[in-house]
Amino acid sequence: PATPLGNPANWISMSDYPAAAKREAREGVTGFRLVVSANGLPTECAITVSSGSSDLDAATCANVLRRARFRPALDANGDPTNGSFSSRVRWTIPKTPAFIESGERKLTFTVEKDGTVTNCVETRAGKSIPTSFAQSLCAPGNKVTPYTDAAGAPVRKQIVIFQSVTVGDMPN
Repeated sequence: PATPLGNPANWISMSDYPAAAKREAREGVTGFRLVVSANGLPTECAITVSSGSSDLDAATCANVLRRARFRPALDANGDPTNGSFSSRVRWTIPKTPAFIESGERKLTFTVEKDGTVTNCVETRAGKSIPTSFAQSLCAPGNKVTPYTDAAGAPVRKQIVIFQSVTVGDMPN
C-alpha cells in the first residue's frame, strides 16, 4: 500500500478550519480515501464518511490533496505503482480557557541601554508562567525608549510590574 511520508496529522491545521464552520461551532469527523500515484502524490480524494458539513468535507480533500506525500505502493516486481490510502480527519474547535483568572502576577524585565526589552519573566504564586499579560512588551526584539541617567547617558533598568486580578460574579 501507499504509506504516508511524515505525520498525516500535519496535513490539516486550525488555520484550515472553514470560517463559517468555526463561527457556527460545527465539528465532525470526515473519512476520506485517496488515490496515490506511482510518484507518491495524491491524485484523487473521495469522502467515505461525511462530517455532516459539506465545507468540512471539502476542506479535508483540498488540504490533504495539497499536503499529503507518500511512499508509493509497490507492484509484485517491487516497482512503484498506483495505490490508495484511507483515513479520517476529526474537525474540533479547541475550547479556549478563561480569558483572565483571579490572582496576583508579577512581570519582571530589563530595559537595556539601547532600549531592547530582555529577561521577561512572569510569575504567578511564585512560579514562572508563559508571559501573557505583557506579551507585546516582551516580544523578541521589542524596543522601548531607553532610560537615561542624570547626565543623559543610557542606563540599564530592571522593571517590575505587579498585577492583581479579581474575577467575580455579576449581580442578576
